[in-house]
Amino acid sequence: MLIKKLNLLMLGCAVCVFANAQFSISSPAFPQGGNIPARYTAFNGLNINPQLSWSNKPAGTQSFLLVMFDRTFCSGRPDTVCRSHWIVKDIPATVAGIPEGTSSTGPLPAGAELGKSDQAIHGAREYVGPFPDSTTVHLYEFKLYALNTATLSCVTPYYNYCLQQAIAGHVLGTASLFGYYLPKPLAPVPVNFVTVEATCDNGKIKCKWTTATESADAENFTVQRSQDGTNFIAVGTIPCTGNSSTIHEYNFTDSNNRGGSSYYRIRQTDRNGRFTNSYMVFVKCSSTAPWITVLPNPSTDKFTIKFNNTEQKSIQIVVYDAAGKLIYSYQSEQPAGNISILANRPPGTYLLKAIRGNEVVTERLIKTK
Repeated sequence: MLIKKLNLLMLGCAVCVFANAQFSISSPAFPQGGNIPARYTAFNGLNINPQLSWSNKPAGTQSFLLVMFDRTFCSGRPDTVCRSHWIVKDIPATVAGIPEGTSSTGPLPAGAELGKSDQAIHGAREYVGPFPDSTTVHLYEFKLYALNTATLSCVTPYYNYCLQQAIAGHVLGTASLFGYYLPKPLAPVPVNFVTVEATCDNGKIKCKWTTATESADAENFTVQRSQDGTNFIAVGTIPCTGNSSTIHEYNFTDSNNRGGSSYYRIRQTDRNGRFTNSYMVFVKCSSTAPWITVLPNPSTDKFTIKFNNTEQKSIQIVVYDAAGKLIYSYQSEQPAGNISILANRPPGTYLLKAIRGNEVVTERLIKTK
């Protein structure tokens, strides 16, 4: 049961982007996709960060941003809204790592600055290690962004959302180190999944998944599709890399899905016939027009939201500022609507979230001078 839970949770993290395959981050404390030692946790340890090292920075790098994310309950969500445990910004491009034990008093590389993470105690600038309950596996990501700017500025009390907005257009590449934590170490599994997703592209379903480690026994992946979430059929098979402790990404396109809405999962099979199923992901492929649009975006003045709601479901529209503060809320059951927002708000980046039944649309709104 615990092994199954590990696979499910490790699948739940947001999708990893590797702009440069050679840009990498590692730690002598644990391997990629391995168990984070208790020493580095707040559950029953010293609550100090592990030593980190990186190499092969992208050309033109002027600084690094380091964020530790809890990816456990952040499936498919952007970095802006994922929970952070540790933030270090303005790390000079000449630096190639951070020593063990960085806290609110150091030791930080000269010029680097600690940020206030979402888990920081009373808003302090510090590292906050894993602290899940004793029966839950959590997946953590140490994500390093290589930037073409030397400094980042934020005024919000909690840095992650603001910094994610600030780095837009400045990211040259990213590197990620994944680790999980459970107070009682788990038995090894043939494949440690990291991400899985299914998206619609011109009527075809594109499946993508990544793994952190694969044993020599790992044989193949089978992409499975279902219309009801219960009865699955195999639609394709891809061999595992096997005997690997680095991130591997797999892609498969299902060109024969004509069902519109479908569930997908990945079945990993070992050489001895044992298999493990991933959790299901849902994808909807539709040629109909979107039910909500925002124009213009970017805008120098107001944004106009248009929505259609022929089934007259309850619609909720909310807008947050760069600090994550709710600044606008709207509800309606009308069949159609046209509203204007942010006319009197200062320039900046805002996040819109619109909900209609089980459908959720998020969009970043950029207001310029």
